[in-house]
Amino acid sequence: MKYYGAVSVQYIPSFHVTPKEAIRMFLCNEGSLDTAEIQERTGFHEKDIKKYINELIEGEEIFIDPDSGKYSLTPIACKDLYDRWGSLVE
Repeated sequence: MKYYGAVSVQYIPSFHVTPKEAIRMFLCNEGSLDTAEIQERTGFHEKDIKKYINELIEGEEIFIDPDSGKYSLTPIACKDLYDRWGSLVE
C-alpha cells in the first residue's frame, strides 16, 4: 500500500473522496505539486488532472506558481479540507 502524507490511495474510494478532493488533500499535505507529481500520487490520467485543476483554479481553490509551474492550495481551501476531513488531511 502506498502512502502519500497521511492519505492512502486505497482509502480514496472507501471514504468517497472525489477526484478534486483527493487533489486538494495532496496539495494541502505536501504544499506545491506539478501535474506529473499529482498524477503519480493519484493515479489519475493527465487529461483528467488538467480538467480537475482547471475547475479548481476557476473556483479559486488553487493557484499556479508561474515560476515553478506547480499548483498550490489556497489557505482557505486547506482550512476547509481540515474542517471537513480532519485527521485524514494531516
